[in-house]
Amino acid sequence: MNKEVMKQALEALRMPCEFWNKTQFIKVTEAIKALEEALKQEQDEPVAMRYDYDGYGYKYIDSGSGSDWQTRIKDAEPMYTAPPAQPAQEPVNQFNPDWDAMAVMVEEQQRMAKRIEELEAELAKQEQDEPVAWLEENSAKAMSDLEKQAWIQAGRDELVKTYNRPLYTKPQTKEWADLSVDDIEDIAEQFHDIDYDINENPYDIFDYKGYALALQAKLKKHNS
Repeated sequence: MNKEVMKQALEALRMPCEFWNKTQFIKVTEAIKALEEALKQEQDEPVAMRYDYDGYGYKYIDSGSGSDWQTRIKDAEPMYTAPPAQPAQEPVNQFNPDWDAMAVMVEEQQRMAKRIEELEAELAKQEQDEPVAWLEENSAKAMSDLEKQAWIQAGRDELVKTYNRPLYTKPQTKEWADLSVDDIEDIAEQFHDIDYDINENPYDIFDYKGYALALQAKLKKHNS
């Protein structure tokens, strides 16, 4: 009985019937179980064998070639209508962490988080127009503000006290400082004088150009 015939017989046996007695019902039930088992076994058995691959294709042999078709050709490869069932395997616990590697990864993450905090602090300083580095007095050596603050917190102020010239990421603007009234009067007195004409009458002499240049120099000094 081939596979299709067994399927048809199984479908017929499963059809409801009102005239089966108890004995018939038992026999029909047993027949259904037998057919189901036969179908299951047939799914796991080959339906053909292939052999002699010549570079273009195989030769095939099946049950129509005689009862010994599965063993007639040595090293023939069995062919199935569905993949053969694989034996059940115990689940494998694949969670086997490398704790050393995880510790290194955590340490690296912590280091990166700290560096991010430092960079954010630097950015905040730039936004607040605070110095980000310092030049040493009378030299071109520079030190970052983070490094300077670290030395200060460590109690080594003497190592960084000469780094006293701030560096910014953008030009700093100072509030304009005007001259006081006293400054203006003091400068004016320097350029005011009295002279006399031929009749010995006094008259004032004022050096306006000198006065303007002096005011300019004073303002520049106040705002540098």
